[in-house]
Amino acid sequence: MAEGRRGPLFNMTSFLIVIVVILLLVFVGGYLLSRTCVNVEGKDFCWSSVAHEVTSDLCPAEMNGTCIITPAVEQHNSLVDALLYACDKNSTSANNKIVDMYGQMSGQNLTADEICSGDYLSKWGYE
Repeated sequence: MAEGRRGPLFNMTSFLIVIVVILLLVFVGGYLLSRTCVNVEGKDFCWSSVAHEVTSDLCPAEMNGTCIITPAVEQHNSLVDALLYACDKNSTSANNKIVDMYGQMSGQNLTADEICSGDYLSKWGYE
């Protein structure tokens, strides 16, 4: 009889552990899936697909350096960082990545030298 009484308690504990593990996996999976990255010369530049709070000098002055960043702005700024990093590398593979990335980002067909030496790469301010 004592064994029978222990069974439901054990099953309830197991059930709760399974629920907690599932919730944890959903949370971690959602976080990981909400991030997108581009790799340039072995370095990842990532952005989130959900708006979130950041502390940055790109935030408006009246926000005291903390503000909400939208996915589009974060993606743009991450791609600008990636392009500037690639410009510093100045290798054939980096130059090809620069032309491809900038073309996808802007719709313009420029050379790596034009992109890296001009005023084409500027970050957007946060809201």
